[in-house]
Amino acid sequence: MGIYVFDSRLGGIAVLEKENFIAKIILNQNNDFSDHITPLVLKTKQQIEEYLVGKRKSFDIPYIIEGTDFQRKILTEMTKIPYGEKWSYKTLAKKAGFEGASRACGTVCKNNTLQIIIPCHRVIKSDGSLGRYSSGSNIKKQLLELENSL
Repeated sequence: MGIYVFDSRLGGIAVLEKENFIAKIILNQNNDFSDHITPLVLKTKQQIEEYLVGKRKSFDIPYIIEGTDFQRKILTEMTKIPYGEKWSYKTLAKKAGFEGASRACGTVCKNNTLQIIIPCHRVIKSDGSLGRYSSGSNIKKQLLELENSL
């Protein structure tokens, strides 16, 4: 298992590998707890850096989606939101087969442990406002601007 924090244009990004899968990517982290960098963590770092400079629109790293069946279904559906597009929480819930569960979708987004890879930043309120983002609304706005979807 390896954990590594690297600096980016968004601040510190923590990447945690667990049993040859990426288990967590968390934004807005300090660099106090880096352990070591594994080949998979290095590949993840490189792909995130490419994404942040506009050279990558999707990721091809193995990762683990943890949580309840509901959470996994919402997170899996979220991976289908195309680069540069936004879905509302309501749309996400409906596409995942849980019409009427938009608030619960918001909670899943808030607790997404694979930020950027699972693009919860692409999920917004039905009225077009950004909604909240666990790493801060400023970072959500930057990610959407990067994808030219604001």
